[in-house]
Order: sequence, then C-alpha cells, then structure tokens
Amino acid sequence: MAVQLFAFLIASAIIRFGVAETAFRFDTTWFYRIAEHGYLHRAPTGPTDYGGLRIAFFPGLPLVERAVHAVIGGGPVHTTVLVGTVGLVLSCLGLWSLVAGDWNESVAWRSVALLAFFPGAYVFSMAYSEALALPLAVGTLWALRRRWFLLAGLSAALAGTMRLDSLVLVAVCAVAAIRQLREDRSRTGVVVRAVASPFLAGTGVVGYLIYLKVATGGFFTFATAEKLGWGDHFSFSASFHQLRLFSEHGFHSPPLVIMNSTGVIAVVAAAVLVVVVSMPLEYKVLALGVLGSWLFTADHGAWFRYIEFAFPVLVALASKVPEKHLLPVIGVGAATLGVLIVLFATTTSFFP
Repeated sequence: MAVQLFAFLIASAIIRFGVAETAFRFDTTWFYRIAEHGYLHRAPTGPTDYGGLRIAFFPGLPLVERAVHAVIGGGPVHTTVLVGTVGLVLSCLGLWSLVAGDWNESVAWRSVALLAFFPGAYVFSMAYSEALALPLAVGTLWALRRRWFLLAGLSAALAGTMRLDSLVLVAVCAVAAIRQLREDRSRTGVVVRAVASPFLAGTGVVGYLIYLKVATGGFFTFATAEKLGWGDHFSFSASFHQLRLFSEHGFHSPPLVIMNSTGVIAVVAAAVLVVVVSMPLEYKVLALGVLGSWLFTADHGAWFRYIEFAFPVLVALASKVPEKHLLPVIGVGAATLGVLIVLFATTTSFFP
C-alpha cells in the first residue's frame, strides 16, 4: 500500500491535483457513486447515460463503502483506501494460511509477497471489486480445504455480490462436493452440507439478477450496460482476432492491439502454468475460470487485475520461484505496479 500511495503522490505532482483527487479514478468513482446515490431503477439508454450504466457494477463493494463511510466519515478516498487496505491484509493473511496448509510456510510467504506486489494489486489502493472479492475467494478455498462447506458457500455467495466472475466459485464448491462424495459418503450431515455449498455459492449473483429483474425489467440488464458503456460482451474470437492483427503488423500495430495481444499471451501463459503445476483441483478450477472469463470477452485490458483475482496463478509461480530470485521478482512487480498507477492516474480526468 505504501508503494501504491507513493505512486499516487508522484502522479498528483505530475498533473498538479491533490492526492485525493488523483487517487479517485476509473472504477473507483463508479463504485463510490453507487455507494452515494444507489442505482436508477431503469435500464441504461446509451453510452453516456452514466446514471443508468451504474448497474454494470455489482452492489457488494458499494454497500460496504457506504457502511464504512457512515462510521469513519471523511472524503471518498478515506473510505476507499481503508476498504482496500483491509482487503489486502485479509487476502494476505488468508492466502498465507491456505498455502501453508497445502504446501509449506516458505511457499506461503512467497505467495503473499507476489500477491501484494504483483502489478494487479492496484485493485486494493483503488478499491476495485477485487479488493473484497479476492479475500472472499481465498476464504472459500480455505474453508473447502477444511471441509467447512457451508462457510465456503457463504464466502462464495458474498464474493458473488462483488463481481460476476465470482460465479466460478460455484464450480469450485461443486468440485469439492464431488470429492467429498467420492471419498466419504458415510457422514450424512457432511454430504448434505457439501451438496448445499455450490447452491449457496450462487445466491450472491442470483440475488443481484433478481433485483435487476424487479428494478429494470430484465435479469441481464447489467450485461446491456457493459455492452453499451464499454463494448464488453462474450466472444470466443475477440482475443484471437487481436493476436491475428498483431501477427500481421507486429510492433507497427496500434498501441491498443499491442497491449491487448500482450494480455492474451500473458493470460494464456498463466493458464498453462496453472495446468502444469501440481495443485489441488479447486485451485485450478478457480484460476482457469477467472482467466477464461477475461479471455472470452470482447473488452480487453486490465489483464493484470484478472491474474491477481486468479491468485492460484501466483501460488503456482511462488512454488517454482527459488528463494534467491524472490527479491528481484518482487522489485520488478513493485516497479511495474507503481508505473501502472502513475499512468492510470495521469491519463484521465473522467468522473462519471
């Protein structure tokens, strides 16, 4: 968090805004506007209907921000930084406990270091939805590895109120439930809880869809908002179209094509790493599900944050990075993280 706040300080000096104004950008502003004003009970009408487009963002994080602001007061940045910091601390504590149990303490420490300094960690200082969805996803795996199925389902349900791709936790709970059924069917209570966990896990997303149906007349109005506002929609071919454009023109391609192609290569490499490294199936399902949700959408960018949310990628990397190479890896990650934040904070003044 110190690295990230220092990057905001540099950015504020560049654009000559206050640090608070500099830190309040992109999705940060959308979530806080929802925390302040809620949703409009209608579908969005166009790409500049900023009030209507709010429904593209799930309500879990804004509800927490509203509650925190009611307690601590102050400006929006105070709330978002506090929420993000708590999310980072909980993520690190939960990940250490999870990985220490499945590997050892050395891999656990390396995993936590990579999570905290990976470039996608800007989701904590900028209080994106991953700031709370990530510790809840970690908590889901932690509970499943201990066969605490109802706690896992509840944690996954809360993650589903934060962001749509938390739905992959339903599959993670289902995998754990199937494992329980194969290993031991004799304990009826455990089996019932195991089978119930994936259904409980889906209630967070389903609850928001029901709200949208009541408020706007359609279950999937959030998808309409994503497409209107950001051109984001499901697509099998969009990622590979970017690679084809890059293969035709190389580094003479437009910067956006180069960035998107880099993201596709990075996400595919992350998926391959997860597949080849030996780890429990629940880890693999979570990582591949989150990475797939990025790979098969038309709106590219922000792949760092998706790898951050697909945290088993970082665990896989931590299990292979020798201790002597950890410090240089963290240094490169921290530097990239700082540069990304400076670029984010100095290239837009858009406030919806």
